[in-house]
Amino acid sequence: MNRGEPVHAEVDTNDASSGTVFTIYPMASTTARSLAAAEVFYITDILLDVPEAEGAVKIVADEDANGKRIFKATFAAQTAGGTTVTHHFVTPFACPKGVVPKLIAPAGQVDCVLCGFVLGA
Repeated sequence: MNRGEPVHAEVDTNDASSGTVFTIYPMASTTARSLAAAEVFYITDILLDVPEAEGAVKIVADEDANGKRIFKATFAAQTAGGTTVTHHFVTPFACPKGVVPKLIAPAGQVDCVLCGFVLGA
């Protein structure tokens, strides 16, 4: 199976209450890349560190590439400060075409890395 371009996506924020979009990087790179409208971001792993925020943490795709409202929850966890969560998808989670997911979390420091790959274009 073609696994496309390996990438990781990051969020490092102290307030994701209104949703913070992940930044996608090619693996082993510090230069961000955009996601084309025809590309699909597949998530294979989630690494979530919640040193401060307490409450529901969600990773969602809530708009398609044209700004149309959708809601596709990728992952949700109830966390307490000092929590680290890892999750592996046996079958990679496919975000909608051209959509980079958002992290939604209560106020407080949250760090999250998504590992996966991009196909399409």
